[in-house]
Amino acid sequence: MTKKILLLSIPLLCFLIIPSPASAQKKKSFDAWLADFRTEAAAKGISQATLQSTLSRIQYLPKVIELQKNQPEFKFTVEEYLIRVASEARTLRGREVLAEQRSLLDRMQERYGVPPHYLVALWGIETDFGRLTGGFPVLDATATLAYGGSRSDFFQE
Repeated sequence: MTKKILLLSIPLLCFLIIPSPASAQKKKSFDAWLADFRTEAAAKGISQATLQSTLSRIQYLPKVIELQKNQPEFKFTVEEYLIRVASEARTLRGREVLAEQRSLLDRMQERYGVPPHYLVALWGIETDFGRLTGGFPVLDATATLAYGGSRSDFFQE
């Protein structure tokens, strides 16, 4: 149980140790932020063609911010969280995935230094091993978090 608590605490710790932007700053509009972001990206060498194809239809998604503010890691006790997120079925599936993907996971550990059991635990927590892929366009959601999320610097990078 202790190992399970440690593994499930990693996402929570990431949220706690990454600083958030100063909330006292007045926010500019999303469109103004996006224009500044486009300029900064171009200055860093991103081509106009890439900027046009990726940013021309970007939309702010308020629901993404709402969901970020209501993460289960902050709403439940550790015991409640474990019951909801680390069910016996998910734990068993995680063991299966660890065995099935051992070769790939070992290569990932060699390259990135992250032990396979951490990767599988996070994969299970975040997507139920690929079953849950989200319901928002990735670029819109990322831009929304870069503009107005609690870790905007992280998402803007």
